[in-house]
Amino acid sequence: MIVDCPKCNEKITIPRRTAPPTPSVPIPAIPHAPQPPRGSLIRCKDCGNMISSRAATCPACGAVVKRANYAGVVIVVAIVTFFVIALMMGVNQEKSPSAAQNPVKAQVGLTASAVAVTNLDAQPWPTVTVYLNGTPLDGYSAVYNGQIAPHERILIPFGEFVRSDRRFNPIERKVQKVMVHVPGHDAPIFSFR
Repeated sequence: MIVDCPKCNEKITIPRRTAPPTPSVPIPAIPHAPQPPRGSLIRCKDCGNMISSRAATCPACGAVVKRANYAGVVIVVAIVTFFVIALMMGVNQEKSPSAAQNPVKAQVGLTASAVAVTNLDAQPWPTVTVYLNGTPLDGYSAVYNGQIAPHERILIPFGEFVRSDRRFNPIERKVQKVMVHVPGHDAPIFSFR
């Protein structure tokens, strides 16, 4: 094997079974930097070395690592979002007619085979949905899609009221309450006990 002499830079032939010559100039040892804690690496703002994002201080220069306070930012964003939503809901409620300002004026009666609904409002109803024995979530419902003039009376047969896949049967069930819903109005409930 041929190597360069560390002192004179001449070519030296070394037999295969001998160890290479040791240099007369000692090679300085590289100090091992402490291993950073686990986490992603960030750049130190003072010295520019890459350090762990979880380190409290920079191992190279000792500078304190400043972290952003994301918890405070999240809380502020949540509070601002809550107030914006509350403000928007308040604006929408002011624009839409409320129950106290625009209630439905109706009269409801029962015949042997139908529900009778009379429009007592001064303006016509574009459509009406009637619910028996419950609310829109759990009652039997029927929709009358025609316009109903003021003081006009309509009859909705019991056979048109459905809930899921079941029809209302007046022989099996007694009508206990009726809810009348007209778009843009409050839905009054009439009890029959």
